[in-house]
Amino acid sequence: MFELNGYYRLKNANGDSLALSAFNGNSSFVVWKKDSKGRPAIKIKVSTIFAREIAKKLKGLAEGASAEGRVPLVIQKYNPDTKHFDVDSSICLVRDDKNVYSIELSGNGTGAKFEIRASQVFSDGSNPVSKEIRSMQGVRELIDVLTVQLPQANLLSTYGAKGSSAGNGGGKQDPFANKTSSGNTDMSSSTDDDSLF
Repeated sequence: MFELNGYYRLKNANGDSLALSAFNGNSSFVVWKKDSKGRPAIKIKVSTIFAREIAKKLKGLAEGASAEGRVPLVIQKYNPDTKHFDVDSSICLVRDDKNVYSIELSGNGTGAKFEIRASQVFSDGSNPVSKEIRSMQGVRELIDVLTVQLPQANLLSTYGAKGSSAGNGGGKQDPFANKTSSGNTDMSSSTDDDSLF
């Protein structure tokens, strides 16, 4: 069985965590608040086409000429009562005046912000890695995750699912359906703080 419950992770200074997880052919951004119990605070489905759009906007933000920038992406959901699309949740990509990137997610009446940082610190050995460089490395990493890993994770997450030809076995349960803990047991990737420098 493949472990796809958090193939990309970030953690913020408040102790909240963000995971990109795949289940039954679909990936989602899942936000757990520090003291959250049960269901995640925010869960935003990320289809392959939406993942490509996030990657495109993130790349455009990184290549922008201005010092600061905000790029919102608003997810809409069809309301059968009003027969219109209503705002369901949103993702905002941000670059501050120090060229540090972050991702803001909102939904279910709450929000959370996460600084985008590379999961591994590396350099040419002659200079320490600045916050700006680590953030840019994190942007490149997230773009790769969205465009390369996400489609693979979606495919692998169908293995053994009920009705799937990818493998046999019974149907799997959504890992977030009746979760009793926040699941923040291993946040080693992109979670270390700036005290390392």
